[in-house]
Amino acid sequence: MRLNRFCAALVAALFCVAASAAPIEANGTAPMDAGATAAREMAIQDALRQAALSQGAQVDSAQYMNSGQVSESTSLSAAPISGKVRVLEEHEEGGLYQVRVSIDPDPATAHTAAGCRSPVGRALRRRVVAAYFYIDHEADASDLDALGVRLAHDVARRLAQRSNEFAARDAGNIGVLPDSHLTEPDLAASAVRQLAASTNSQFVVTGRVLSAAVTNRGPRLTFFGSTISSQQGLFFNGPPAALFGPGLIYRSTAREFQLELWIYDGLTGSLLRTQQFSTIATGYVQPKTPLVYGTEAFWQTDYGEEINTLMDNVTNEVASTLSCIPFSARVLRVAGDQLFLDAGGLDGLQVGDKLLVYRQRLSNAVIDPQSGRELGVPETLLGDVSLIQVQPNLSVAVAHGARAAVQAGDLLRFVPRR
Repeated sequence: MRLNRFCAALVAALFCVAASAAPIEANGTAPMDAGATAAREMAIQDALRQAALSQGAQVDSAQYMNSGQVSESTSLSAAPISGKVRVLEEHEEGGLYQVRVSIDPDPATAHTAAGCRSPVGRALRRRVVAAYFYIDHEADASDLDALGVRLAHDVARRLAQRSNEFAARDAGNIGVLPDSHLTEPDLAASAVRQLAASTNSQFVVTGRVLSAAVTNRGPRLTFFGSTISSQQGLFFNGPPAALFGPGLIYRSTAREFQLELWIYDGLTGSLLRTQQFSTIATGYVQPKTPLVYGTEAFWQTDYGEEINTLMDNVTNEVASTLSCIPFSARVLRVAGDQLFLDAGGLDGLQVGDKLLVYRQRLSNAVIDPQSGRELGVPETLLGDVSLIQVQPNLSVAVAHGARAAVQAGDLLRFVPRR
């Protein structure tokens, strides 16, 4: 009986795996206003959304008051599907670009959306700038000199070490909040855009230290305590200690480090993610003399070891958040039919690559009337460009199917080849 049940369960499991691995097909459409290339990409994205919804959608419903009447808003959401995307059919009809795609689920990328991966054989380097980290309780971090500045430097260093994923810059002396007494990250949209533009970055990473406080203290035996009076804590080093050696020191034995991470889209100023990280170190948590954060001597302390692990987790979260956001660049200058872009071969671009062109409408930024925070900046899809020349830090492109003339300052987002 048990064997029969086991076999039945095994067959059911294999059936479920086979079923889940079956290709998923879906249709998508998009208007032709910005040209065929842009319409094709938008239609593929529409098909991917439809495929995700077909595999299980969540219905979100909310009621709101409008002119004295209660109305209801309903939306559908679904997790993205990972796998290889193939275009089965595509054609233009009635001013619309229509596609039919097939998605082959890929177990090896179960946690990666279908559009997250870079072109085969190369990486598109996201440009990130790390800004000043605010300190909520500066007295608790008084022995960590210039912590907010050095945290930004540490984040930029760790991101830059991740192979070719990121080109990271350090702007630890620049804060993004309009007032240092404010702690709401949503208020930083305008400053984030300015910092990203001035540093030629696509993303801004910053945050705040919520706590660096000592959480426990206790007595420890010491010898000839008069020789360690520079150590932080309470001491008993009276005559017996001076004559015979043994004494007591009451010092910190546990200390926490809590950090809140803020990740922004530098092109729009939108807050992409906030997440808190925390750890508690025990043992050698307050050195005899203050150590500089990020130095080898600091990492060798018990407190430094815990923070080192925490900052690795912070860096992994940044990489995970940014990996599925399309690579972006800007138009630097327009000369006749040629466009000069602020990204090149060092960023992973190659001749023949296509990018969609968008124009931001900064004057129409969407602002929440109650909180006053900026929610985002509307964009208009203009068309697409093809790269005809690629230098290390510069590319030259020509525009196709643009509904309006491309201008300096317009945004470009990479179009994967399908």
